[in-house]
Amino acid sequence: MGGENSNATSGDYWPTTDTIKNLIDQITLGTCQVRRVCFKQVEPAYEDLARDMFGCEVRYSQDWCGLVLPDAAMDLPLSSADPASFDDAARLCREELDKRDVNAALSIQVRRNLLTRQHGFPSLQVVARQFHLTPRTLHRRLVAEGTSFQQILDEVREHLAMQYLQAGKLSVQEIAYTLGYNDPANFRRAFKRWTGRAPSTLLIRPCKN
Repeated sequence: MGGENSNATSGDYWPTTDTIKNLIDQITLGTCQVRRVCFKQVEPAYEDLARDMFGCEVRYSQDWCGLVLPDAAMDLPLSSADPASFDDAARLCREELDKRDVNAALSIQVRRNLLTRQHGFPSLQVVARQFHLTPRTLHRRLVAEGTSFQQILDEVREHLAMQYLQAGKLSVQEIAYTLGYNDPANFRRAFKRWTGRAPSTLLIRPCKN
């Protein structure tokens, strides 16, 4: 679980981190022990309380926030696995995400919308209809949040392009088509505008045996 606000106190992350640890303990029936909990914040005066609450080592002033699990536990089957319960849990998670989407900034909702349709991005008009807005209203609200539909689309394309390049499974031309560019040259120009570099310089090519 990555922490995004470096100005927050350690306690701000405790409820979520503790809940995740409790879930891990519950679904693995204690067979997957959390080895370490990490926070980005400096060590608080109540550090002993944190160690007692998590029941493991707690480190502060780290460059990330999350839990460290043993590698060997990652592939172990869950003895408490239940497909029906999983479906119920997945449904509840979707409902919770839907609730969060309702309260999230419109720009964040639009970004999530585009990320779920990364192999054929919808137009401004289509996205506006999905949010029960007119294109003009959607544009106005995004501008009020300091962005625009095109800017969000470019950010999503840049994010996905970097992932595809680092994966090394697609050529630059294939990535261009995947991101909705009919002409790879347009993708190359856009990528250089985003990053200052040509996409070919970042393409990780698979090793040959």
